[in-house]
Amino acid sequence: MKQPKPSVSLYVKLIACLILSSLVMVGFSSLYVFEAWQVRQQAGRIAELSRGAEFFVYAFRDLTFERGRTNVALSGPQGNSMANRAFIAERRAQVDQNFKQGIEWLLMIDPLYAQPLQTRYAVFLSARAKVDEVLQADQAVADPALRSEWLTASNDLAEQIIFMLEFLGKRQQVSGRYSAYHLLIVDALEFRNLIGKSATLMTAATSRREPWTGDEYRKHLELQAQADFLWGKMTQTINASDSAALQNQSAVVEQLYYRSYRQEQLQLLPEALTGTVGPERLAQIQSLSVTAFDSVFSLIDQIKQNVFADMQRFQDT
Repeated sequence: MKQPKPSVSLYVKLIACLILSSLVMVGFSSLYVFEAWQVRQQAGRIAELSRGAEFFVYAFRDLTFERGRTNVALSGPQGNSMANRAFIAERRAQVDQNFKQGIEWLLMIDPLYAQPLQTRYAVFLSARAKVDEVLQADQAVADPALRSEWLTASNDLAEQIIFMLEFLGKRQQVSGRYSAYHLLIVDALEFRNLIGKSATLMTAATSRREPWTGDEYRKHLELQAQADFLWGKMTQTINASDSAALQNQSAVVEQLYYRSYRQEQLQLLPEALTGTVGPERLAQIQSLSVTAFDSVFSLIDQIKQNVFADMQRFQDT
């Protein structure tokens, strides 16, 4: 008996089914390729942002040191030492070099944010020139108005750098894991800014060999509280990550800043409140501050290493 031949309609259905399956596969493949392209585009944006932002991160690092040590130098002859002047000169050179390179990069990437930074920098340089006149004249104690002008100008520049980096990441459409890393860098800069302001209040007061005023002490505690709150937020993000290297570097900050520097601050507090801190103790706290504050930038460096490692893994897949 002959087998019945399949009808033409069955062939048509089979072919249609094959074509439909092929189209679905092509669609999913196209979607995968498009998503991969998007990720590569984002990786390119974050790589460019990281390379350029590095200039401003380094400028910020040395700016915060110049800000604090200059304020100490303006506070009295004990602070206006040859060692402090050499420290300030070294940091200044790094600020200017990195800021200039950062502005050149920013003008190419997003000129919108270059103008406010250039304006703040011009005001900062003007305050720096006035500071030089006083320090070179070896005045016993600078006019408090000049100290206020110096701190305002340097604080404004530091905060403008943080603002620029935060919003530049948003304008460059950084998202996902890279966004978390970028925000962590911004938080680390703000944390460094807060602990630097707090430290400057204490060190400048001790340089004057005068008791703290009530306003200075309250501001000092307020800045420390803000920094502690921010650090708690940062450690939650770091501990939730799968990066042992990042967690290890966070532990270094805990050790050098909280367990070493802050403990020394607490021990120094009774003398600082009465204005009886000697030059040796002042030099010791300054030395500890450099190590502790630099550990925050080591944390930032580790975040950047994680970013580039993630991008490299993606490119290898």
